[in-house]
Amino acid sequence: MPRSDLEQPRPGTWKLKFDKPGYTGDMDVEIREGDTFLAWTASRYDDPTRFPARIKAAATALFAEGLRGSFRISARNDTVEIRRIQA
Repeated sequence: MPRSDLEQPRPGTWKLKFDKPGYTGDMDVEIREGDTFLAWTASRYDDPTRFPARIKAAATALFAEGLRGSFRISARNDTVEIRRIQA
């Protein structure tokens, strides 16, 4: 398994540490009721293969787990952090 552990340092925040570093980036995600979610970032990715796949995986996992609302997902080196954004 590529990750060591999922931590919840405080309510509404999750951290996942991986064995190897990945691409860096930030994304805000709004997960609504229904079959889709919205995602946006201030970064421009001219090469879509350089987009942090861990961010997309985290957003997909939130959606699949039935969590709804707004989240900020950040990928840095070997860590992905998910924070719930209060409306």
